[in-house]
Formats: sequence, structure tokens, C-alpha cells
Amino acid sequence: MKNLKILYKLLIQWKWKFLISSMLLVCGMFFRTLEPLIIQVLVDNLLPMLNGTYEASSAKVGFFTKTILSILPAVSKEYPLYVYFLALGAIYFAISFTKGTIMFIAKAINASATESAINSLRNNIFSHIQKLPMQYFSDAKTGELTQRATGDIDTVRNFISNQTVEIIRLSAVFLFSFFMIYAENKTFAMISICLVPITAIAAFYFFKKEKKIWQLHEDESDKLNNLTQESLGGIRVIKAFANEEVEIEKFEKQNKAKLDIALIHARLHTVYWPLSDMIVNAQVFLSVLFGAWFALNGEISIGQLMAFYTYVAMVAFPLRQVSRLLSQMGMALVAVGRIQEVLDAEEEDLSGKNFNGKLKGKIEFRNVSYQYKGAKEFALKNVSFTIQAGENVALIGPLGSGKSSLMKLLLRFYEPTQGEIFIDDEPIKIMSKKDLRSKIGVVLQKAFLFSDTIGNNISYINSEKINILETATMAGLTDVDGTFVKGFDTMVGEKGVSLSGGQKQRIALARTLLSDPEVLVLDDVTSAVDTITEKEILNNLKKVASTRTTINITHRMSSLIFAHKVMIIEEGKLTGFGTEKDLEKTNAFFKQVLAIQKNASLN
Repeated sequence: MKNLKILYKLLIQWKWKFLISSMLLVCGMFFRTLEPLIIQVLVDNLLPMLNGTYEASSAKVGFFTKTILSILPAVSKEYPLYVYFLALGAIYFAISFTKGTIMFIAKAINASATESAINSLRNNIFSHIQKLPMQYFSDAKTGELTQRATGDIDTVRNFISNQTVEIIRLSAVFLFSFFMIYAENKTFAMISICLVPITAIAAFYFFKKEKKIWQLHEDESDKLNNLTQESLGGIRVIKAFANEEVEIEKFEKQNKAKLDIALIHARLHTVYWPLSDMIVNAQVFLSVLFGAWFALNGEISIGQLMAFYTYVAMVAFPLRQVSRLLSQMGMALVAVGRIQEVLDAEEEDLSGKNFNGKLKGKIEFRNVSYQYKGAKEFALKNVSFTIQAGENVALIGPLGSGKSSLMKLLLRFYEPTQGEIFIDDEPIKIMSKKDLRSKIGVVLQKAFLFSDTIGNNISYINSEKINILETATMAGLTDVDGTFVKGFDTMVGEKGVSLSGGQKQRIALARTLLSDPEVLVLDDVTSAVDTITEKEILNNLKKVASTRTTINITHRMSSLIFAHKVMIIEEGKLTGFGTEKDLEKTNAFFKQVLAIQKNASLN
């Protein structure tokens, strides 16, 4: 019921289109159920003319049959025989043409409304995902989100486009066909639907099982999508370690789990559909049997029997399709629920105070601690420091010591568990996240590039490409036109797959520099380049860093050349903050790293 309400809310914006389409469908089905009456009139009223009797059937007929007879000329010898047949043919053509025209318009309106609704849903879910906080993406998996934003939406689209139309069409056919039989013979009408309660009970049980099994099926599909995406994303690592067989085995295991659920789903259909067909066929058999009995006893005419048989088939067909409709409905409702789970996730609050003018760049952490969701230990423990405006600080520490966590807190990807962070003596928790992030330029160690050209990746934030060559040179991309066949128009491939790690890092650095940030955060940006290129990049960065506050997360002592101070984080704690000379005397970790790197350079 909950998911039905969600589906209703999705469609409410286009309610008038769906309502008009539904009304037209009902009208079209009404005209469809008039067609068998033409056969009845032909058999009972016109065929006797071939024998020269000119005597119509004396059986009681309903209102619509009387209406058709009233349009025809009176049965007599005055008109040639073909006049009656032409008149009846004209009536049949008018009914069929009207039905076809109405159905065409109804389906066109429905298709327009459906595509509009699905287009809106796709936009909504993608827009919503973009606005979710970083914490959400720490828990959610990309393959699962992709499935919900594409596969599940296609399932909903199929249901709205085809199955809702089918539900209305079949309901109208069932009701009008029953009404037509009831208008002619009430007893026969009740016999024609006597097994409907049994069908309804079986359908309800099937619907409940269908939803439950399909939910399990989609969960296994999510796992398979996640595994496939992860494997394709890490194909270089898999190839480098010649670990293809292990990945194939993992895929086959998960695919087998999905197959097992799919087989359970298939077995449910294998049992229910033949059972449903058996009930429907039994219904048709009873109707034909009693219809023949009524005809033999003169309660209905031969023409009525033929029309009733057509109507019985019309009544039975919707019953036979119930299983298919319920199956599709179960899948659609599961898909709606999965989509709604994403849409229910709370969006990141980007509201807050905007900065007036440019940042000076003073950064202060006061007793800041942070613990990741589900982690036992704190990533940062009571960290306090102040970076003055315009200072360049090198941040070093062992792997996993909390350096990246510090950067994420500064950008408000996460909020401190304890303590406060200030920029220009104002707490960032009251600042607009969008405004804050627009003023802090971040270059991540693991550079991400879009499947686009080098030039478009660099100008991702700043579409003005006037200074793109100058910025690329500053980032160490000194000969783009000579290195790449199409220069800045060279496609980098998915995630920059066609580039080396160093090239990706330099493009990412150029992208950030072109945005001209007021605070610069560099996360080991020279880790993937050679010594000569690193020296060139650092010399260029020295000029850039001289005009703004810069935090340089690094593992290389060569990166300290333009640092005013060095900050050391160990096991989430700030263990040193001062000049290189001071820390060389007082900090054991710093002394150890210096000694190791000096020995390495000598060797």
C-alpha cells in the first residue's frame, strides 16, 4: 500500500492526462464489446432471410441489441438482401473505427504522460543523489545506486506505460462483457463469473509471494552489479596480479546466488500460471456447457449463444492475464520502494552564511575530534592548531594517521564529533557549504578525471579557457600538443584510463589552479611524478602558494621547500607544529623521516 501511494505521488503531476487516457480506454473497450452483438444480429435476424423466412428470432434481447436492430431497415421483402448486409457492415465499421480512433488517442496521451513522469523521476533521483552528503556514499555502493537510477526506473516505466493501460483495458473489457451478458440473460451472466472468487484468492497469494521473491532477486542483482563495476574499475590491478580466475570465480558465485533466486521466481510462475489457466478454462467450459443447455431449451437464441461465447472469452481473458499483471505490479512496487529508499535519504544541508568578499585564509582547529560511523577508534583526537592567513603548511604523518580526515572536516564533508573549526575567526558550521567549498581548492592524491577531453577536464570548474595553457604549464603539463595527438582535445577515456598516474595528477592540479581558489589544499599531488617534474611543479606552486593559505599533505621532504611550517599528525593526534628546523630537533617522527629520505637520496 505504501509503495502504491508513492507511485500515485509520482503520477499525480500528470493526473489529468492519465485520467483522460483512462476514460478514453474505457470508452474504447465499450465499443469493443458492441462488436459481438453484430454477430448476434446477423445470425438471428438476417441469416434467416437467406432461407426466405424473413422471421427474426423470438428470443428476448437486451437494450443494445434492440438499438442496433432499430437502426437497420425492418426485415421484409421490400429491400434487396444486400441492403441489410451493407447496413450491418456499415454499423460494424463505424463501431470498429470509433474504437480504433479512441484507443489510438488514449495510448498517445498515456505514452506522453508516462515518458514525462519517467523523465521527471530520472531527473529527480539523479539530482537527489548529487545533493546527498558524503557520509551516504561511504555506506552506499555505486553499482546499487546505478541499478536504482536506471534498471528500477525502467521497471516502473514498463509498468506505467504498459501494465496500467492493460489493467484499465482488461477491467473495462471484463465489466462491459459481463454487463452485455447480464443485459441479455442474468442467469448466464452469473454462471460466467462463478469461479472469479477462486481466481482472486489465488492471485492475492501469488502477488504476496511475487513481491517477496522479487525483492530478494533485486538484492542479489545489486550485489552482482557492484561486483561487476568494481572488477571493471580495477581491471588493471587484476591484470597486473594475473588474478582473472579469482575474479571469475567471485562473479560466478554471485551469479549463482542470483540464479537460485531467479529459479525460485520461475518455479512460482510455473505453479501459478497453469493453475490460473486451469481455473479460467474451467470457467469457459462451464459457460459453454450451460450456454448450450440454454440454447437447446430455447432460453437463448443461436446468435446469442455465439455472442455469449465471445463475451465469455472476453471475461476469461482478463482473468488469465491477472497473473502476468500481478507479476509486473509486484516487480514495479519493489522497484518503486527501492527508488524511494534513495529519495528518502536526507539531502545535505547547504544553507548558511556566505563569506563577504575574499577569504583571508586564517584556519583554526579547536579541540577537534572525529570518529567515522561504525569505527571503534577516533580518526582525529583533540586536534588544535592555527594557520595564519597566507601561511604555507606541510602536513605529514604515517599512513592512516588522520591527514585526509582533517581535510574532509575542513571542507565539511563531515562534521566534527567534538570541537570547532574556524576560518577567518568565524565557525565554519554556520557557513554555507557551497560557498565554503567554492573558496577552497582541493587536489586529491587519487585524481579523478571525467570521460572527456583534457581541456574540458581542466576547465571543469572554470569554463573560461583563456588561461588553460598557462595553468597546464604551471601544473607540469608543459607540452600537451606535442605529447598528445589532439592536444587539449584528446579524450582521456573513462576515469582517465588512457593516461599515466602522473598525467592524471597534473591535469587534476591544473583543474584546481584554474579555479583560482583562495585556500589551496594539496593531497600528495607529486606522488606519481618523477623527481625533475616534481621540482618543476613545486617551483610553480611556490609562486601560487605565495598569495594564499596552502596546506600541502605530503610524504616527500622535497615538498617542504615552500612551507613556512610543518604539521605532524600521528594516530589522530597533533604531535608537532612548527618550522622544519624546530621539528628536526624536537619531533622523533620528523627526524626519522628526514634521515630515511636523506639516506635514500645518497644511495
